[in-house]
Amino acid sequence: MERLGRVLVIEEDDLLRWSLTHYLAEDGQEIRAVGSLNEVGQALAVPPDVIVFDLDLPRSTTLGWLRLLREGAPNALLIATTTESTEDGDKAVLAEGAVAVLRKPFDLSAVREIVRRHARGPAPAPARMPSES
Repeated sequence: MERLGRVLVIEEDDLLRWSLTHYLAEDGQEIRAVGSLNEVGQALAVPPDVIVFDLDLPRSTTLGWLRLLREGAPNALLIATTTESTEDGDKAVLAEGAVAVLRKPFDLSAVREIVRRHARGPAPAPARMPSES
């Protein structure tokens, strides 16, 4: 199976972290998973391609959290998860660079599909036919 990239899962809930890790690994991603803010700095030592992160971690503020992740992995695709989703909060998270905000509980396949889309990269430009003169 082709490896699609490095994914960092930041989730304090042990079962959800385990589930995300194993589910995404089935597609061939190299997964690193951590359960607290204390572990994030070391986890970002090798910048991931995708970060799935819990907005609800203790001692974190949403915008500060996103900025920390952006500094550590400026090119990573950010996917936020939360139990406390509001329209204004979601807009702020998306404005800071996340591509999705998923409200818990969410279907693991939603995360997989976002990661797969990113792994494929942007669609190629349509081929143009030479003009006839």
